[in-house]
Amino acid sequence: MKAAIPTLAIFALSFASLAPNASAQTDTLAQIQKTKKIRVAIDLGLPPWAYKNAKLEMAGSEVETAKLLAADIGADLEVVPTTSANRIPFLITNKADIVVSNVGITPERAKVIDFSLPYSAAANVVGAPKSMNIKGFADLAGKRIAVARGTRPGTATPYPIAQPFWGPSTSCAASQMAAGTAITLTAPA
Repeated sequence: MKAAIPTLAIFALSFASLAPNASAQTDTLAQIQKTKKIRVAIDLGLPPWAYKNAKLEMAGSEVETAKLLAADIGADLEVVPTTSANRIPFLITNKADIVVSNVGITPERAKVIDFSLPYSAAANVVGAPKSMNIKGFADLAGKRIAVARGTRPGTATPYPIAQPFWGPSTSCAASQMAAGTAITLTAPA
């Protein structure tokens, strides 16, 4: 595999409120405090950030972050399993109070959800057989690229010269590469 096209990205903790509506954010916090339960959407298919270990227990840094947050506010934690494609809809439809995930901050997303301060960074990576010799965007011309729906590359085609394959998850995109049917693009979600 060859890693290429590094770019800075941002992980964010997304709060379940409409950004222009401060009272929605207050209502979410009040509801958490009243019920003593916080519903945190986490994609458990992204090791090492979030996954199920050999004992099928939730593990990873995002799971630990959610546990600490729940403990800090005195609430029981309910993990709401999610994918890249449904994490923001889960916030908007009140199926989760927050998301702890690699969520890239974009102007479009900022119109409908709030973000915490960035607390980590990630990089765009193209995985391909070494023989393809990918060194830059131009080398992607005509190639089939697998990306996950709901990620930044999966919500718009930032690589118009390529032929995107929209998979339901990052794992599906990686499977496409392993099967030899696509180059995999992993990127800040």
